[in-house]
Amino acid sequence: MTGRGKSALEDYFDMAFELETTMRERGKSLDALRPSSTGFGEVVSVRQQQPLGLGHAIWCARDIVGDEPFAVLLPDELMHG
Repeated sequence: MTGRGKSALEDYFDMAFELETTMRERGKSLDALRPSSTGFGEVVSVRQQQPLGLGHAIWCARDIVGDEPFAVLLPDELMHG
C-alpha cells in the first residue's frame, strides 16, 4: 500500500534508467544495482485512498491477492542484520 507522496518503495524496485544509461556511457559496472532489480511483474503496489488502517490497506489489495499467499511489508519496520 502506498499513499500520496510515498513512492520510495516503488522507486527502489523501479529501473533507474537515467542512472543506468549514464553508468553504461561512462563504462561503469552495473553490478551495484543488481540487488534492487527484479523481474517484470514481481512487485505490485496498491494505493490506499484514505488512511483507514492496515486492515483496510490489505482489503484494498484483495482483488490482486485473491487466494494466493502474500506478505505485508512495512518499510519503517524492515531491518537487515
